[in-house]
Order: sequence, then structure tokens, then C-alpha cells
Amino acid sequence: MRAPSALAALVAAAAGVTAQQTAYGQWYSQCVPGGSPGPTASSGGSTPTVTGTAPGAKATLVGDNLWIRAVADPNFHKYLQSSPSNAAGVAVMDDASTAGQFTVTDGQLVLKVGSADLYGIVNSTVIGPNEGRLAVTFSTTKNAYGSFKFSGDALQWTVAGVTRPNESAWLVCAGQELFVNLGNYGYQTPEGCADQT
Repeated sequence: MRAPSALAALVAAAAGVTAQQTAYGQWYSQCVPGGSPGPTASSGGSTPTVTGTAPGAKATLVGDNLWIRAVADPNFHKYLQSSPSNAAGVAVMDDASTAGQFTVTDGQLVLKVGSADLYGIVNSTVIGPNEGRLAVTFSTTKNAYGSFKFSGDALQWTVAGVTRPNESAWLVCAGQELFVNLGNYGYQTPEGCADQT
């Protein structure tokens, strides 16, 4: 049994969370259990699935796949996907109805498109002024430049020899195209781009 002082601390912490929920409104609710409609487990034959209300046309996550979405304006609740949808092409942040389903396996960002996989490819050519950015595309061949990983709920990319101030910093630019941000998050953002994490 916990000491009374420890229990009081837990109650105080819970009260603080409730106050934060009220203060942050809709943006905080996505992080609070029960704060927004979440996925529910179901069984579809021999393969367990998770279903949710997020992406319309892809309302069922398969296996251990995940949706990757932006949580800051102007791309709040835009989802990572390929353009054209589910085919080799550029990485974009776009509507939930065409959201991709992803895993990170052995440092590869894998877009699951049925029987085939597409891999997130980071181009090593620096684009733009200041620290610059790197283009991200999807291809049937594996990425050879750097590696992807999840840290908490953030997608990160790293490569030997390139020091990034924030490994979770991304840019969404013209046409909703996704880029690795080599500079500081929220500082000297290239014109026509928005910072995302």
C-alpha cells in the first residue's frame, strides 16, 4: 500500500492533468486516454487488427502498422503518404483519407502497400539556403542514406557525419512535400515551408 503522502501526490498530479486538458483543448485531447476517439481492437480472422476513426479510406490499421501525422498548424492532422498514393513517388503530408500505413524496420521507413513495400528514401543533396533540407521520396529499393527510428511518438532520421539540432525536425513545403530539416526547428524556416515534428 502506498503511503498517504504518495497518494496525495498522485491526486495532485491528476488534478494538474485535468487543468492542462482544459487549457490545451482539442490539441491536448489527442494525448489523453479517452480524450478523443481512439483505436479499438478487433479480430478479423486470424490476423488481429486495430481500427480507428482517423483516416477515412484506411480506417483499419493492419498488424503493427502506424499512421504518421503532423501535430502543428498549418498541417495539423495531415498524414504521411506517397504521391501518387501507394506508389513510388514523393513523400507528402496530406489528407487522412489517403494516409499511408508504416513500420520502421532495421532503420528503414516502410510504407505498407498490400503485398509490396515501399521504402522512405532520403536524398543526400542539400536543397536551399542556411542549413538546408533533404528531399524524401518512396521507392521499391531500400534507403541507403541514414536510418529512421521512432523516439516516443516522433519519427526521427539520422546519418553519420550530419549533426542535426533536432532529429525529429521536418519541413512541409510546396505541394505538401516532406523534407528532412537540417536546421533548427522554427528558426530560419525556408519560404514556402512549415516546420513539423
